[in-house]
Amino acid sequence: MNVYERLANLIANMEVKAYQKQLAYFRPLPRPRVLAYSLEDVIPKIYIARPDKARLLAVFVEPGEDRTFLHLVFDDEYFPNSIIDKIYRGIRKLKFGRTADIESIEIRPLTRTANFVTTYCGPNVYETSVHFDGQEPYVGNLYVDTWNHLMSCLPAPAVLVRYGFKEAKDYEIYKGTRKDAEEFAKKVG
Repeated sequence: MNVYERLANLIANMEVKAYQKQLAYFRPLPRPRVLAYSLEDVIPKIYIARPDKARLLAVFVEPGEDRTFLHLVFDDEYFPNSIIDKIYRGIRKLKFGRTADIESIEIRPLTRTANFVTTYCGPNVYETSVHFDGQEPYVGNLYVDTWNHLMSCLPAPAVLVRYGFKEAKDYEIYKGTRKDAEEFAKKVG
């Protein structure tokens, strides 16, 4: 196994652990009889780091009594090195049955916080991909800071200075669970 294959496998194994943790956390929420908040206040403006070639295709919104889960579906992940990217894409197809990427976050509208379970950017720069958990104040924006779609509520300074961000547009918003997002992603590829 060469260095490219080792790196692609290392990244894929981290991705599998993050995926398993997200599936365990983002179980379907009980449907509330009444929402104590407006869903319009929960849906963020989404900004993606400029070098990212992936397109945001859909956001599945899952409202609960005191929280809303958002499940973002991207058409793919593009590693910044083309050789590793090709190997990594093949591994993801085998491990997940898809190459589309799904990342979930929790918004708590009553306390105005965002909870990132394995999707927090933390100290990452665009080219790195270490999955962190984290919480931030939620102000209505979501920044996708890395190539594998780790996020924060504020733009990562290194990404802002080096590349800038583009606003995600032309994506669909659906009501649905993580399972619905998974089904959608398998149809994408």
